[in-house]
Amino acid sequence: KKRNICKMSETAGGMLDFFVEEGDVAVRCAQIAELRDYVADPKFVKKVREISAEAKKAKSPQEIGDVTRKLMKDPRLTQCAMLGAGVKLSVDKEDLKKAARDGDIEKPSPMKADDLVAASKITTAIEAKQKGNEAFEKKNYARALAYWVRALKLNRIQKNDDEIASICYSNISIVLLRLDYSVRAEQSATHALAYLARLEKEPFDWTYQFNENDELITFSQRRNKQFDLLACRKKNFFRRACARERLRKYQAALQDLEQSSTDDPAVTKTKDRILKLLTAERKAKENAQKRKAEEKEGFKKRGAGIQLADAQNSKHAPGTSIGYVHEKDFSHSFQRKLETINVHVDLPGGSHVRVDQFIQSLSNVSVSVTEKRAKRSLYYELDIHFTWTAEPPPSFDLSPQENNDEPHPIEGQVRLYNVSHETHYEPGADPNVAYMYQLAYKGLRSEWFNGEIATADAPPWATQLINGAHELYGALAKEIDIFLDEFRLNLSRQ
Repeated sequence: KKRNICKMSETAGGMLDFFVEEGDVAVRCAQIAELRDYVADPKFVKKVREISAEAKKAKSPQEIGDVTRKLMKDPRLTQCAMLGAGVKLSVDKEDLKKAARDGDIEKPSPMKADDLVAASKITTAIEAKQKGNEAFEKKNYARALAYWVRALKLNRIQKNDDEIASICYSNISIVLLRLDYSVRAEQSATHALAYLARLEKEPFDWTYQFNENDELITFSQRRNKQFDLLACRKKNFFRRACARERLRKYQAALQDLEQSSTDDPAVTKTKDRILKLLTAERKAKENAQKRKAEEKEGFKKRGAGIQLADAQNSKHAPGTSIGYVHEKDFSHSFQRKLETINVHVDLPGGSHVRVDQFIQSLSNVSVSVTEKRAKRSLYYELDIHFTWTAEPPPSFDLSPQENNDEPHPIEGQVRLYNVSHETHYEPGADPNVAYMYQLAYKGLRSEWFNGEIATADAPPWATQLINGAHELYGALAKEIDIFLDEFRLNLSRQ
């Protein structure tokens, strides 16, 4: 085994030495000062373990090269590799920011190893919450975040107090907004609102007394009159609106602002700004549609087909002939083209949705070219089905899952139909002249989905994937248009 490792290191210039050593690579990172803070981010831990597993399996130069190229995209993994090769490489915040902007890594966790260590020493939820408040007052936001996350964990174990949970989530949301973690700020505010809704139904605190052996002696119920539910609700709706504004979810942000304080100048200012952004977005969309309509050529009146270049000779290709009209069927070749389609849409926060496989048995593809007196026209009608998958991002979760619903991929089928030489892609247009689509979801909880979009009961990660799947309509339609343009171009050259 040592000989294999030596051979591998020699081939990769020693870049994989760090990852192929015995033991847990994440533990090794935690023991090195330059790498210690990276281990506070579960996404990095998962990634470095994956690289280690791939490095240990790599045997051929090609496999070794693939692993090396993969790790070089992440500055943190590159730093690990260089340390293993005996070279010190410094990685600063700007390096990580650039990698995140370029899409090479997800935005790292704001918490550091020392923050998690300090928080782990706290033994009660109330104390952890108070420590978080103190760190927040000192503007030590990462430490405050670590304490509040600890408070949530201890609260689940010790008393499951909805008031503590709502306060911690609310506090977490404002910190994440200040640290520019918009997706997670939206999630935390949503969780805070969910706990507040439960408190509205049962606005009581339970008080427990235990003896020295941790045995329950008595418990009582009292109403907390000092906790202002309405004010907390308005505050969290406003924070979620701010997060959604940054995520360009303007309509959803406006709905949240309607639930916020009406006499707060900050709410009014935010609402005015979002309305201006919506107006600008609508105008940009209208201009884009106008340009598309102006640039679109070849669409004629219903039944006229798309005119192609004149035939260069009178010799007809094999096909159907009726008098002086000749027709050739290209359905099969176009269907083969559809089987190679590749559609991938990135969603906020690192999640994505993609088209997986063309479903031939459910699809109807008709493509033909007719020639009449050397004039050729293209006719087509498509009703096509594909499977799709939406993947959540690998990320640390600041919110405990009460039902243990961990993020996982969501699958389904997408149907694009009414695609013909008489129609075009235009969301919201008359069905007689525009492409249409349908989405089907596989194995989705009924309480998470209302038949069209995610419900309020769906966890944030599921909401993002369920609603994000609708992005397939535009992406798939544009890809089909590209196929058709290439097909027309090839025919015109014949």
